[in-house]
Amino acid sequence: PMKPLKAAATTSQPVLTVTQIETIFFKVAELYEIHKEFYDGLLPRVQQWNHQQRVGDLFQRLANQLGLYRAFVDNYEVAVETAEKCSQANSQFAEISENLKVRSSKECKDHTVKMSLEALLYKPVDRVTRGTLVLHDLLKHTPPSHPDHPLLQDALRISQNFLSSINEEITPRRQSMTVKKGEHRQLLKDSFMVELVEGARKLRHVFLFTDLLLCAKLKKMTGGKSQQYDCKWYIPLADLAFQNVDESDSCPIPQVPDEDIDAMKIKISQIKNEIQREK
Repeated sequence: PMKPLKAAATTSQPVLTVTQIETIFFKVAELYEIHKEFYDGLLPRVQQWNHQQRVGDLFQRLANQLGLYRAFVDNYEVAVETAEKCSQANSQFAEISENLKVRSSKECKDHTVKMSLEALLYKPVDRVTRGTLVLHDLLKHTPPSHPDHPLLQDALRISQNFLSSINEEITPRRQSMTVKKGEHRQLLKDSFMVELVEGARKLRHVFLFTDLLLCAKLKKMTGGKSQQYDCKWYIPLADLAFQNVDESDSCPIPQVPDEDIDAMKIKISQIKNEIQREK
């Protein structure tokens, strides 16, 4: 919606002022250009793929531009707050921001999904998370002798460090997480439970909300910090189904390779980001 809003800002009946637009969409155009450059560089290499093809330089260059994401993240809360205030003051903008249509995939160009402006504003950070998962998968299938290997390792290190820093900055709004207009998510019950994960028993803290079941791991408290959790998974109650399990069946505890553990950590980080987007 940025371009039409900018065009309307110069008319006699603007939806938003130029200052409001620049605050809400801070660095969005620049982030788009970074990813367009990455895409334009990657596409011809993928189309002409062979075992000697190299892509590590593209991922490394993208990772080295995460400073622009830092500026975006630092402005994120201000952008969301400004968008909320503008929605409250302007019914036209409220309608626009709650009913944005986004193409779901390139394979199905005619299929669109409705998404709120706040969810869209989180997409750039979510893109870094997904990019980190891609880097991890690429490294699993890239021999150490390949010229791309050190470049991909460097890009992964930069991306993981960036995600670790922002995960503590963009926090969920726990007090009243909006579900739909006029409704609010409320905590009904919580309890500690044991979850069987790949044959291993894990202590979990499960939270039952009015529309959501969330499973988390309680972090160890250090340095007098307040109680914190790592989100493990969540599921809308509408999608929840129960299945009887034969308790007599025993499952052997498998040995998990270190690289799979690293992959799980990255996926947990992605789920945390998705939970934050649900606030």
